[in-house]
Amino acid sequence: MVEFLPTLIFLSILFSVPLQFYLSPKSTSDAQFYLHK
Repeated sequence: MVEFLPTLIFLSILFSVPLQFYLSPKSTSDAQFYLHK
């Protein structure tokens, strides 16, 4: 369980980051605006 815990945390972070971008299109559009500017 101790060896599995870091993997679980890593996977949760890995999946939560793209999910936040997909669930908030306003944030992604703002990010694209700043990147292109």
